[in-house]
Amino acid sequence: MREFSGADFLRVLVTLVTLGAIIWWVGPRELVAAFSGVIWIWVIIRIVPYLASLWIQAWRWKLFLHLEGIVTDTNRLFRRIWMSRFFAHMLPGSVGGDIFRIVESGDYSGNRVGVARSVILDRVVALASLILYTSIACLVWVAYRNWSALGFIAALGVAGSSLGLWLLATEFPRYAARWFAEKLPEGRFGNFVSQLADSLSDLAGRPFLLLAAALATIAFNVTWAIGSYCGFLAFDLTISPLLVIMIMPVVLAVTALPVSVNGLGVSEGVFVLVFVALGLQPAEAAAVAILLRVTGLLMSALGGLLYLVERRRIATPP
Repeated sequence: MREFSGADFLRVLVTLVTLGAIIWWVGPRELVAAFSGVIWIWVIIRIVPYLASLWIQAWRWKLFLHLEGIVTDTNRLFRRIWMSRFFAHMLPGSVGGDIFRIVESGDYSGNRVGVARSVILDRVVALASLILYTSIACLVWVAYRNWSALGFIAALGVAGSSLGLWLLATEFPRYAARWFAEKLPEGRFGNFVSQLADSLSDLAGRPFLLLAAALATIAFNVTWAIGSYCGFLAFDLTISPLLVIMIMPVVLAVTALPVSVNGLGVSEGVFVLVFVALGLQPAEAAAVAILLRVTGLLMSALGGLLYLVERRRIATPP
């Protein structure tokens, strides 16, 4: 088992400090009072866009599996993505979920290295697309609030992510990966990087696959934001759904930063600050953030139950 490091201690500290600061600012009584009138039907409805977002993510991953010559159905990958959500919350960041996707692939492929390459490509394209979407959302926010400093950063984000996606459609990443592999000592990691270079070359020859994956990432984020909008409806709060679709990718991007435990506290803090600036009361914004966090954890926990049901079938080779 991995030892508890200084970085782990700092992440726990950041989590506790940010959560404490939110509760202190909002006020415990006001926060509890905000939950007194929850419309629970919207909490239940939220599972629909949640599952839809998982299906979109599974479909996107399937594109990169096909790039590696691995053929399977989207429904299988949908269940595997749902299970990986559980492990992503059990282990730091999303790494636990990615490891699960690679390790538990024996029922549809005997090529775990190919699966690992597909997961890496999936992550790279998803990250570049998320940055592009987030940067565009920030530019819209700048036009709404006239924050020139944020506009400069957002413009850099648009330029950088667009450049990254464009480079993925060229042979440059293959040359870079090949050069890096040659600098590594001979071994399994060097061979993996060399094979990854070939996968990047295959991706460069499939620009429509790259475009489809980028569009799927946008669809994933829009669907995720729609699920978040159900949280506002659960508290009977009036806010434009377009604003939620525009802002939630920013909160999702903050969650990916390894500064706290799975973004806990930091993402809630950003959520509260942004939506208070949009006119919500601090207790209302904090209540929505907490509701989304708790319901997200519960829906991810269902992925753990699904794993218990399917683990024998998963262990069966194809």
